[in-house]
Amino acid sequence: MKVKIKKDAKQAYLNSLGRFNPINWDFAKQMDQISGMLIEVDINYLFNNQINTVPVPGISENGFRLFDYVIEEVIDEVRHLYKRCGYCGKKSEKPTEFCIHCNKSEYLEDLTPWYMRKYPEREYNNHGKRLERGTYKN
Repeated sequence: MKVKIKKDAKQAYLNSLGRFNPINWDFAKQMDQISGMLIEVDINYLFNNQINTVPVPGISENGFRLFDYVIEEVIDEVRHLYKRCGYCGKKSEKPTEFCIHCNKSEYLEDLTPWYMRKYPEREYNNHGKRLERGTYKN
């Protein structure tokens, strides 16, 4: 799974902050540096509204946690294939009613991204793109 970062990722980050939230200027600078880049996602830790990236050489040794507002395009989307357990924190492949790691059911969270939940009647290919309109753009 890969994500293409918006060309104005720094501004998207700044716009996302509330009036009283402090600005992390180091992070804002990094958002400026990765703007427009195609970055690999670490699929070991998945969320339905954000992603963790692998390290980006020369910019971040640990990778980034990025929210959807800085992502322009998702390639090879896989989040819709999993549920994450809020009890043990591990992911299980769908369909499942119980976590395959701790056998709990009440803690399972669907990891399907918002755009796939918002438009459930549309079909998506394995790139997370809408088939009727082509590339998904945030």
